[in-house]
Amino acid sequence: MRIGSGVRLDGRLSGIELVTGPGAELTLGEGVVIDEGVSIEALRSVRIGARCRLGAFCKILDNDLHLVEGLRELAPGSHPVTLEEEVTLGPRVTLLPGAHLGRGTRVKPGVVFSHRTRAGAEVVGHPARVLSPA
Repeated sequence: MRIGSGVRLDGRLSGIELVTGPGAELTLGEGVVIDEGVSIEALRSVRIGARCRLGAFCKILDNDLHLVEGLRELAPGSHPVTLEEEVTLGPRVTLLPGAHLGRGTRVKPGVVFSHRTRAGAEVVGHPARVLSPA
């Protein structure tokens, strides 16, 4: 786990979970702000760029973290999650394995997302859709 300078974790009302599996990488760039109730789980790689803001109760995971069938099966493969610099996640956003948000992307509250965006995009709705930058 790598935590940059000036990172702010605000877990006063509800705890924050930062979890890594063996050999996994979790990186928080400088000036990242994480609000209460956020859960980040990395079995391979989750990278959060400088000056990103994660709203309350967001969840970010690079793996489904469950067994496929029975107790003898391994969890499915992991796919890295990346937030480039200055990304903003509204409250209760869920980023699934493979999500890659371009610089300055804004994700509206409650969105569930697993795709890639260009810089400056906005992600909205249920199901999620990407609005191109102006």
